[in-house]
Amino acid sequence: MSGIQITGLKKNFGQFEAIAEMNLVIPDGSFCVFLGPSGCGKSTTLNCVAGLEDVSAGTIRIGDRDVTSLPPHERDIAMVFQSSLLYPHLTALQNIKMSLKNTQTTAAEADRRIKHAVDILEIESELSKKPGSMSGGQRQRVAMAKAIVRNPSAFLMDEPLAALDAALRQSLRTELVALQKSLGTTTIFVTHDQVEAMTMGDMIVVMNDGRVEQVGSPDEIYNEPATRFVAGFIGSPPMNFFDGEIGSENGAPVLTTSVGTFQIPEHLRGGIDMCNGSGTLGVRPQNLKIMTDPASNGIETVIFAIENLGKETIIVLHDDEEKSYRSIVEAAHGYTIGDHVFMLPDFERAHLFAT
Repeated sequence: MSGIQITGLKKNFGQFEAIAEMNLVIPDGSFCVFLGPSGCGKSTTLNCVAGLEDVSAGTIRIGDRDVTSLPPHERDIAMVFQSSLLYPHLTALQNIKMSLKNTQTTAAEADRRIKHAVDILEIESELSKKPGSMSGGQRQRVAMAKAIVRNPSAFLMDEPLAALDAALRQSLRTELVALQKSLGTTTIFVTHDQVEAMTMGDMIVVMNDGRVEQVGSPDEIYNEPATRFVAGFIGSPPMNFFDGEIGSENGAPVLTTSVGTFQIPEHLRGGIDMCNGSGTLGVRPQNLKIMTDPASNGIETVIFAIENLGKETIIVLHDDEEKSYRSIVEAAHGYTIGDHVFMLPDFERAHLFAT
């Protein structure tokens, strides 16, 4: 087992900067998730760690070895991709054995590793089958077995669950986390799915436009987002934003927006200087109340959509400029589309960002 250290990593494709300078330490045995939208550089970073892409600058260390210039097969890593990449003419067992071909592993040790992988992934009944006769989930389990038998220093996984249906994804992500914890192998897992990131990772690296926006635990990323991008990307439904200019009213700092002027809570005032005169207050949907009484001093809005989720309901609101806001209410809410209501953001639970 080994940690991974990325220092000063840059990757350019011609004039295009795919990865700006990245510095990251992934502790030994941790489950690290690279999270971000398509094109943010997460898979490119993974490919640089794997040796599938040459770096433009910087170094990559796995354990105590500098692997920056080593080919993939010398880096002691194992990869799992979105596609299971199994040989269609071979059985599951034969596919797994292919991972140990041209290695120094003895026959007895190979048998031990294969049995171990087969047992923990519960795929003994699939060993005689060829990929074409297996389900998508079973093919991915075989692909994971191929990775496990290599006994690598690190697992690198590029959206391995993305091609599966929702129920199977949920089941496999639970199994995958349990598997990683039992093996204790350092893992990098790439995804654009925030639910996967929040439920699977020990640490999350949020990326955007080739840059790292924030690194932290799931709790830190959700409760203490460092940037507006992180705040909007993490959380479902996403955070509501109130953009405006920062000024002063009766000696207190305020944010003047298109829907009103709001006093900036005391616990956020330390971040005013970084805003350079304009800022954004962010409020999670669960902290945005809906009132029907005009005397509530709320912001007048119209209910644009209602999304019933069973245990709760998401109400989509539009202000007079048709900007959208979202509120989470109880399942038995009594609202209908087109209702005029008043929203009350709880700014005591808000976040302040530079615009």
